[in-house]
Amino acid sequence: MCLIVFSFQASETFPLVVAANRDEFYQRPASPLHQWKGGNIIAGRDEEKGGTWMGVTKEGRFAAVTNIRKREEAFFSRSRGELVTGFLEAEEPANYLTSVQLGGDRYAGFNFIAGGSEELSYATNQQKEMTSVSPGIYGVSNAALNTPWPKVNKAKKRFSEIIEHSSHELKVNELFDMLSDRENAPKNELPDTGVGEELEHSLSPIFINMSGYGTRAQTVFAVRNDGFALMEERTFGENGEFLFKNRLTWNTREKTSEE
Repeated sequence: MCLIVFSFQASETFPLVVAANRDEFYQRPASPLHQWKGGNIIAGRDEEKGGTWMGVTKEGRFAAVTNIRKREEAFFSRSRGELVTGFLEAEEPANYLTSVQLGGDRYAGFNFIAGGSEELSYATNQQKEMTSVSPGIYGVSNAALNTPWPKVNKAKKRFSEIIEHSSHELKVNELFDMLSDRENAPKNELPDTGVGEELEHSLSPIFINMSGYGTRAQTVFAVRNDGFALMEERTFGENGEFLFKNRLTWNTREKTSEE
């Protein structure tokens, strides 16, 4: 997952709204959004390591992870995707969050967002303290929360406008339009993460389309204040080709239905 924008208690109607793009190599096997067998998790699945980049539970517990882009990084055998599944499966979520912060050095650099519509936390192994998220609009890519990369600023601005103009019904298609923006950022606005200007430029759009690597999944998740929850994923292949979508709706206190 390489771009997440989210609203936490910034809307009277929707206390939690998340819109995210997962960028990954096309050759890495993954299954699309579904309710996992024998469990309570609703998510896509990384078939290589068994975890996920973003998921929820039927009760509305939410977690997502992005990697942090660095010039040099050692090899870590543990997948960051297990942080998400671990939180969603945890019997004591608060204790699990503490363990994530304490054991963060077992993983390559990560941003981790976890909680629900009433409480949300941000953790990263780039700092010692966990952050309790205050009401507002946030964005994170492959640097710390709200780092003003062009794609983050652009997505947050459009996301804020969509949330502001959503009343009882969320403008889901507009969120996906925002996630589908393929415009490169101006080169003079690019961050320097050590990958070189040309690659930095190719990675700068909200929706990435490169040879062998790009945006493979877009996901919108929202919880309404009456308990209604919606999660939709749109999946893409090489050359940014749209493949299919999965959409699930449920009440956070009732069984899940799939459309």
